[in-house]
Amino acid sequence: MTASGGLQPGDPQSIGPYRLIRRLGAGGQGIVYLGTDAGEVAVAVKILRPEIAHDDTTRERFAREVSVAQRVASFCTAQFLTADLWSNPPYIVTEFVDGPSLQDDVNRNGPRSGSALHRLAVGTATALTAIHEAGLVHRDFKPGNVLLGQDGPRVIDFGIARALDATATVSSQVIGTPAYMAPEQIAGAPIGPSADVFAWGAVVAFAATGRSPFAGDSAPAVLYRVINAEPELDGVPEPLLSLVRQCLDKDPAARPTTQEVLMRLLGSAEPVAAPVTASRNISRSDARPTRRAGRAGRMYALAGGAAVLALAAGAAIWLTKDPAGAGQGGTTGPAAAKSSMPANPKPLRFSRAFEGTWQGALAQSNGRNRPMIVTIQAGSRTAAVSYPDLGCSGTLTLTGRGSGGQFLLHESILKGTRCTREGDFAMKASRKDLTLTYIPQGASVVTYSATVTLFRSAG
Repeated sequence: MTASGGLQPGDPQSIGPYRLIRRLGAGGQGIVYLGTDAGEVAVAVKILRPEIAHDDTTRERFAREVSVAQRVASFCTAQFLTADLWSNPPYIVTEFVDGPSLQDDVNRNGPRSGSALHRLAVGTATALTAIHEAGLVHRDFKPGNVLLGQDGPRVIDFGIARALDATATVSSQVIGTPAYMAPEQIAGAPIGPSADVFAWGAVVAFAATGRSPFAGDSAPAVLYRVINAEPELDGVPEPLLSLVRQCLDKDPAARPTTQEVLMRLLGSAEPVAAPVTASRNISRSDARPTRRAGRAGRMYALAGGAAVLALAAGAAIWLTKDPAGAGQGGTTGPAAAKSSMPANPKPLRFSRAFEGTWQGALAQSNGRNRPMIVTIQAGSRTAAVSYPDLGCSGTLTLTGRGSGGQFLLHESILKGTRCTREGDFAMKASRKDLTLTYIPQGASVVTYSATVTLFRSAG
């Protein structure tokens, strides 16, 4: 996508209910504008080429893809808001991310390294995992489709490339960008999530070196290198190098999944330097929140800032009331006051379906992501929690039920000096993951948010 600015002659002043302010860029799919909705909230409005939705069949297919894309969790992605494919011209609206693309940033400021590179790798892998969890494949993941927002990298244009397949014969355009297309995509073979894994490896290599690993002096030369040549990865540091190399395997079956990529990334995460006196919720030096968490295994990290609930039905299957005759004791915290439970209820207990070790990475509004491990024993109301890279450990105690099917947990840190002693979470559960969202207290209500999705460890 080429950068631009201002409204140009011929650009509309508005489309649908959205007022257009200036161009953000232009590409093969259409032109993107900064716009505002009726409430003056900034949005990104992409006006599509008319032939993209040239008949009802194409419009309906595009609408189905956009509908699926709207279900993708918004951490690390620019959330789809709405679309009008029957408008003339058709358009889609997404969350506005105020920041340059990775392509423009690397071209302007040079490659990334160290923890900045690692955070980019984690954030983009997280976004692709969320996209795949929704049943989508991006198909056009590239540096131009990664925006560097203030709260971390955001992936855009997911869900669009597949819809564009319906118009490929009309536009005579290849769906994808040659230097970041998987070999099977070039060959016209069926495309799955492994194609995005290949593209992720190429994008991370670009971020680390400033060049595509399959760079060539023409599109045919690039395509030939993707299919036949080994990637040029000089300058990609370990431990990323071995992971990127595996992601760029010519054989889709030999590539890791995005969840496996995240497991590797978080298992080798570089710690972010922090003073020993920093707390996990509120820094003692400047009273700003710096929530942190510990090492992860099989999960996907939530990089980015907003507190997002991965809403899922069936939370009741995970938790059960205390058996008859069980005691009433246990720790209570601020979250307990928010519970909708009646006075003096029997404490909740974790069911057997909940037993095991769950791992994930806490995403904070300060842009930092920290691994976190939660170990649950069936029949207990208290789980063990640890943040290994900070040397902190303690307990998470069920304190009651919240609204919307959530459960409330009170955290007590019993070991380690770099973590705040007390905190509270709201938890939502599905059959395959848990989402914990930090409940701000006091001074951190406006300034801090954090969330983590935990997956059961395979080992």
